[in-house]
Amino acid sequence: RSQERTKQLSTGKGDPRYRIFLEGSEALRSFDHPQHIKARDELEYLIKIDPSFVNGIAMLAALYGRQHLYGPHDQDDDFDAGERSLELARRAIELRPESAFAYQILFAILFFRHDVAAAFAAGDKALARNRYDTTLQGDYAGRLIMIGEVKRGMEMLARTADFGVVRLSWYHFYF
Repeated sequence: RSQERTKQLSTGKGDPRYRIFLEGSEALRSFDHPQHIKARDELEYLIKIDPSFVNGIAMLAALYGRQHLYGPHDQDDDFDAGERSLELARRAIELRPESAFAYQILFAILFFRHDVAAAFAAGDKALARNRYDTTLQGDYAGRLIMIGEVKRGMEMLARTADFGVVRLSWYHFYF
């Protein structure tokens, strides 16, 4: 992901929706306040231009979800970030019901809202749409571990953790 981000952002060429999607992903990873605000504002702008930009809507839902949980909470924000994240995730699914990514974001949002049954229903739908997505599998496994289904979660995590060159940081946390 970092190579792709560097390539896209250094050239300034290509689809701006893809570049800001990568920027949003980086903002989620970094917890950098200015980067979060920039990505959020640019995604809002692009969604106004292209209301069918489903991956952007889902990424924006993820950013609002992160903002709800951890901040940043700007004084001039006149919205509930948690409600906004749920609204956007549902909108992404409405626009593209086959999107595993949109269901993965809904899974995360519902889980952190403590609606565990609905969260796992969304997670199951995400997995049904893309059973080969190891990031999604890792998210699902980690959440199983968090709700006490440790054996099942660890088995799933063990099956997915060795894909790729570098083990993702949250895999280490769950292990």
